[in-house]
Amino acid sequence: MEPWTYRDTLVLLYEVKVGCDVRSVDLNMGLFWVQFHGIPPLNMRVTMARKIGMLLGQVAEVDHADGKDYIGHFALVRIKFDVNQPLMWGAFVEFPTSSLSLSLSHSHPHSHSHYHFPLL
Repeated sequence: MEPWTYRDTLVLLYEVKVGCDVRSVDLNMGLFWVQFHGIPPLNMRVTMARKIGMLLGQVAEVDHADGKDYIGHFALVRIKFDVNQPLMWGAFVEFPTSSLSLSLSHSHPHSHSHYHFPLL
């Protein structure tokens, strides 16, 4: 289920197979790429990105170099959201050496849907 937008409205596309009953298609979930900024450098790992992503929904994948646990300057996580629920606007994230507040800011590129979560 890939999300797109048209005139600032979410559109979910689903490929229907021959013989599929379209009434049985679940259009409640959408996959979104989410960026996490401000994670302390020593905690910028796949496991931490997955942990933060699980606060928001079901984590499908974490983008990282093959075989590398460190991610880089920000974490890019693909998360499945229930599109009928409002987006979370904040959360408290504990790291081994500190705690930070997670706040949501939404950006809307033309071709894809992204949500940016700066850690304050």
